[in-house]
Amino acid sequence: MSSSKGLALPAVLWMPGIKPETYMSTGYRDVTLAISRRATFLKAIRVPNATRSDVASALAVQMPHHFPSAAGELAFDFRMSEDVGPEGRLAVVAAVRTAQLREAIDDAHAGGLNPVRIVPVAFGSVELARSLGRRDAVVVEETDEGLGIDVVQGGELRYSRLAPRPRSEAEIDAEINRTLSIAGLPISETIASGGLQLESAAAETNSRPSDFLSHPDQIGINLELPEFRVLREKARHRTRVRIFSLLTACALILATVAYLDAAAASERARSVETRWKGRITREQRLLAAAKRDESQERAISETLQRAFRPTQRLQDISTLIANAAPSNVWLSGIAIERGRRVTLRGTALNGEAVSAFQQALSANERFRDVKLELSSSVLIEQTPVVQFAMSLHAVGNLPLIDRDSRQMVRR
Repeated sequence: MSSSKGLALPAVLWMPGIKPETYMSTGYRDVTLAISRRATFLKAIRVPNATRSDVASALAVQMPHHFPSAAGELAFDFRMSEDVGPEGRLAVVAAVRTAQLREAIDDAHAGGLNPVRIVPVAFGSVELARSLGRRDAVVVEETDEGLGIDVVQGGELRYSRLAPRPRSEAEIDAEINRTLSIAGLPISETIASGGLQLESAAAETNSRPSDFLSHPDQIGINLELPEFRVLREKARHRTRVRIFSLLTACALILATVAYLDAAAASERARSVETRWKGRITREQRLLAAAKRDESQERAISETLQRAFRPTQRLQDISTLIANAAPSNVWLSGIAIERGRRVTLRGTALNGEAVSAFQQALSANERFRDVKLELSSSVLIEQTPVVQFAMSLHAVGNLPLIDRDSRQMVRR
């Protein structure tokens, strides 16, 4: 994903299970993708008062202890608060299952959108409360998924919950009290957002939390797929290494010049020149090694792109084959592997049905080289039928790793 730091980006809400075209109506391409509460895990955790990179490394190991998911199944990010106590600094950690995050990104791309930043929608409640001059508040909004309740304490999002859709104001008040009790937080003023009418609310507004996500850099949260985070960290590490090498080289040059000026000896100058030639040779070797590493990383990146954005998805291939089968043909098995021919088996009432099925597959532009591998007449409970096997090539069904790429990675 590209970076648009400092720019206002329209927020688009993503909800699992809802078709993209029902909520992705925007005239922009670069957007902030807001993940709904139902797909988000949120927790306020005390962490060591250390650097952000050290805290990130510690949280990556501890994620299974804080959220109901195995290691590596969650994409997460966190916001460091100003609340520092004896037990450490308070961090608000947001996480989304990697599979759902990948689905959200695919839905956005399918809608012609480029998600520059990905933020849980609940973080918009912090900015909404701040716009009304409040650091402590319970922000409530009614959504298509239910009643969203976000608890803001000390200017930080401390808890978020999606409750069942209420039938009365009394049920809303009960859900707010239940949320504060679960979170173990003190009672705060209620802000009814999104035009929600609530007599007990201290403030009402037609704005929603998602309206305050146009400047996601202020929130400090950006959910990313693990593979993109790894690639970005590698690029950042390479940049630091280059800067360190340049500074080291400059320091060596200055030291050498000072030494030569003080010594004023040509013999020593030639000795220094010899040493520098050796260093340059070593640096050239290191540069060549870095280029090889970059080539390998590019091959890995291309493999990831091919894996996550295939020309034809395997489930689409099986659906097309099943839809092409006539009513008197029954499929008993379809075998699909990346980079291999698709094989299928089935039973038909007669050979004409098998031929019609083969012709239907051959006429589909997404298949080619359709072959009838086996056809035999048998009796099933005194009924003559034809058992058959076919194979075909699905256009764009490429292997994850090309032969040349595999050899390059091994080297």
